Amino acid sequence: MDSFEINKLIGGLLGTVFVVFSVGIVSDALFASPAPEKPGFAIEAAEEPAEGGPAAPAAEAKPIADLLANANVEAGAAVFK
Repeated sequence: MDSFEINKLIGGLLGTVFVVFSVGIVSDALFASPAPEKPGFAIEAAEEPAEGGPAAPAAEAKPIADLLANANVEAGAAVFK
């Protein structure tokens, strides 16, 4: 490989780097985004009233064994028709 080949390779590499950096600088100028006055987002949550009665009791969970013992195949087939 002679010096002409090496010069072509290095020139191609430098040309590519020049184009990539130029496109980056131009895109930064076109799509500039100014910094916000206050960083972050304001999250507004609905506050629950301080007053109120006792919480409603949670429904009791039924054991899976009881549910499987009382299962009906025909009722399940009717649901998925």
